[in-house]
Amino acid sequence: MENQKYSKELDMIKTKAEIFYNSWKGKYRTLLNPNFNHVGYFVIFDAYFTLFVLYNMIYDIYSDFLEKTGTLKRDADKKSKSKIGDNERATEIIEKEWDDSMIKKILHEKQEEIIKIISLIDPDSTHRLFHVNKDNNDEKLLKLLKSSNDRDKFKGILKFLYAIRCNLFHGSKSYAEQQKYILNPSCEILEYIIDKTYEKMKSEISNYK
Repeated sequence: MENQKYSKELDMIKTKAEIFYNSWKGKYRTLLNPNFNHVGYFVIFDAYFTLFVLYNMIYDIYSDFLEKTGTLKRDADKKSKSKIGDNERATEIIEKEWDDSMIKKILHEKQEEIIKIISLIDPDSTHRLFHVNKDNNDEKLLKLLKSSNDRDKFKGILKFLYAIRCNLFHGSKSYAEQQKYILNPSCEILEYIIDKTYEKMKSEISNYK
């Protein structure tokens, strides 16, 4: 009976998620319209904000679904904590739900954008323009992004995108034109992750009995 009740609830959740997804993807596409770009470089800030609002909705719904259906995967040190934090939802939970083939595909299809991001935050790169974490301490993040292990590299990507979100939302990222160099490839990667995660979530919710 409980499963039947939850299945009906999921139908409403799926419908609302689809409306939200289409609406916010539409907003993002509008921001990318060349006719809109005359307003200045800061449109890329709006673009990343828009994408992360959409991603936030997806990882929240997906995490709740996995938790309620008893299929949520968490690290051993996190299992004792009843509350799942926003950072964990956006990074660790999503990483665990992506299978190896999905990860391999994004690393191949977005290889150029990933290399660009690494070059912009790597202190050994002549193209370095940014630091992501406080106190210029990006060593752990760079270790993941440069890893030869596909899953570790994907973890690094998710952590990087979340760090950019925090910098933007909390005012740690300067409102300057040079930010477009790191926000453009970040948007490309984040949109890809949103689309693939949404497709996976939608399929699992539809198939839930």
